[in-house]
Amino acid sequence: MAASLKGIDPDLKTYLHKNRLPDIYEALLTGLAIHCPEDPFQYMIDCLSCVQHLDYGILQWDAFVMENLRPAHKSAVVESALAHLFNFDDSQPTPEMVMKAYSHYNRGMKKLCFDAWMRYHIHKRRKKIESERS
Repeated sequence: MAASLKGIDPDLKTYLHKNRLPDIYEALLTGLAIHCPEDPFQYMIDCLSCVQHLDYGILQWDAFVMENLRPAHKSAVVESALAHLFNFDDSQPTPEMVMKAYSHYNRGMKKLCFDAWMRYHIHKRRKKIESERS
């Protein structure tokens, strides 16, 4: 169901990131999953009306979970767990990184093939020597 938004328009990506929509979405989903309200639509409306009055800097994944239901020990998560879905990390491998990875892979494949060829050659030589002895 979830698909990466990697190829989306950069303006849309900026809009999503600027308005912290992945964080709001994550907080809403967490609240819905924990509380399982009878009327989820009203619950989302209530939560979203609270977001208008919150500082976006303090919106956490558990913002819509009652205090007594929150985990005792939170891990220090810097960004939304949904950030990979929205792919805000624009870092792409450089051409040098791609060449290094390709060289490493290619070198490994050559070694694998050479080792297999050597084992085959040694096996054939042993069979030849055994057949000459018989």
